[in-house]
Amino acid sequence: MQVIAHNMLSQFAERQLNITDNNKSKSSEKLSSGYRVNRAADDAAGLAISEKLRWQVRGLKRASSNISDGISLCQVAEGALNEVHAMLHRMNELAIQASNDSNTQEDRKAIQMEIDALLDEIDRIGDDTEYNTMKLFQGGYTDVLDANGNPVRLCDIPITDFHLPAISNVNLNDGPVYMGSQHYLNLSATLTENAYTNTNFDLIFGRGSTSHSSIKVKYKNDNGETVTVIKDLDDLPIESESFQENLQRYGRVYKLKDGDIDLSIMQEIYIEPHTGTSQDYRISYSYMNNSDKMLDIDFMFNADSAYNDDDNVEGYFIDGQRVENFSLYSTRYGNDFYMNLFNQNSPYIYDSFRNFTSFSIVDVDNALPFAVKVGWEYGYASSPDALSIGNYYAHTWDWNYYENLSHKLGGNTNGQDLAFSLLFNYEQLRPDTAWSTAAEFTYGFTQTSTDQNLAGIPITYNQTSKVHVDVLDLWIQAGAVEGSGMWVSIGAMDSGILGIRGLDVTSHEHAQRSMERVREAVEAVSQQRSLIGVQQNRLEHAKAIDDNTAENSQATESRIRDTDMAAEMVNHSRHNILQQVGQSMLSQANQIPKGVLQLLQ
Repeated sequence: MQVIAHNMLSQFAERQLNITDNNKSKSSEKLSSGYRVNRAADDAAGLAISEKLRWQVRGLKRASSNISDGISLCQVAEGALNEVHAMLHRMNELAIQASNDSNTQEDRKAIQMEIDALLDEIDRIGDDTEYNTMKLFQGGYTDVLDANGNPVRLCDIPITDFHLPAISNVNLNDGPVYMGSQHYLNLSATLTENAYTNTNFDLIFGRGSTSHSSIKVKYKNDNGETVTVIKDLDDLPIESESFQENLQRYGRVYKLKDGDIDLSIMQEIYIEPHTGTSQDYRISYSYMNNSDKMLDIDFMFNADSAYNDDDNVEGYFIDGQRVENFSLYSTRYGNDFYMNLFNQNSPYIYDSFRNFTSFSIVDVDNALPFAVKVGWEYGYASSPDALSIGNYYAHTWDWNYYENLSHKLGGNTNGQDLAFSLLFNYEQLRPDTAWSTAAEFTYGFTQTSTDQNLAGIPITYNQTSKVHVDVLDLWIQAGAVEGSGMWVSIGAMDSGILGIRGLDVTSHEHAQRSMERVREAVEAVSQQRSLIGVQQNRLEHAKAIDDNTAENSQATESRIRDTDMAAEMVNHSRHNILQQVGQSMLSQANQIPKGVLQLLQ
């Protein structure tokens, strides 16, 4: 059949040539790009799998780099602690040398000079060791949690614009001594403000809490030996009690008889008149020496700052500034013993030379419009010599904490109650003296809007409240998905935290004690280095796993996505031949209509 309107053979040849051209083009794309899948149409399912694998591989490679950074950070910290270890070993040698009585006083002064220099360098390492401008040995900050374990937000803390709750029914109940398994002052107040109608809050001691009033007495016996007696007032018998209801004044006398000691200790609680913005309880302790010995007396008052059972507080404030836990203060000048323990550059020291006379505690469980305030009159013989605050700890009354700072107040567990301790020095009490007031302070409620300790505190809504802790926790993202990683913890470090601040080797006795303190510091640094080493080993294993997973995932992705060049070259050659043949056939098919011309001649 001879037609010219439709050349079907030519159309067929053209269609086949187009198919060949398209296949050749795709083959060329695969050969030139190296990928078998260049677009979703090439392999829709394969592309989806490939992109997921590619996401994982890139994430793992970045995570591996993160881990390398974490390993470098650990190496910096461990290297610094290695130098601290070396200095501690040298200090131990010096303390052992100073313990030998073949040394003169001048020799010991020279040894002390070297020890002081080493202590300064340890503090400098604690202050200046950095990684990427980040201080490694100054601790960190953690969210403050409420009683339910939720982060506390600053908008929950009442500072201003609250009406003063009326405080009424303040009484001594059944005589403010609970005579159960534990003794505590049963002082309470009932609030009648609308939001807290008939809500009872305990003062001085939270119900069920552990609180102590502890006394330390030193004297010389008939042989000239120094005798030290430490007693908790709760363990002493009560010699007498008195109560003046019209004055809201209660008193009790404890009796301390031990060896040559015959000491009467009077505790008085006086409820001061309500001022309209505050309600204070004045507490005082007085001594009467009934013995014939000269007595050196130190007294400590320690209290859990809870309002109620298991109640948590947000923190302490002084002059509009939040006070971190593990802080130590002095409220007097000229006390060389305690001044030697202070270092204003330490992150745990607020300011040992300020004349502040009170601190305030803010509750968060109920967002109360008042704070608990502890205060005293500065400069009086009955004002505290040192103040320690921080998370509650069962042995805060341990005198070792104050004498060598080898025990830190509290722990780092969120949700713990905060506690405070007041320390009073009473230098000497002569024999047969009358009552002499040695310790006095106030404890009570104050309206937050008028409390100077809370003035000027910025409130940023929905910002979590944080507190300083002595551990820097750093998250290392070690995987390609959220939550896949680990924490690296580095403890704060300086001479105070290590318990060697003020190390003294100027006598045989001091050098002996210094040897023990240096040994404990060596153990503390060893534990920290071991922890860093364990964390570094874990990071190295995590890096090896990431690298291996990334390699094998990349291999899987390659099998899906990459072009088999040999096989594709075969396809390309076949398409090239088909293209040439198709072009030839199309050319011949286009010649067929010319045969019609023979019929027209």
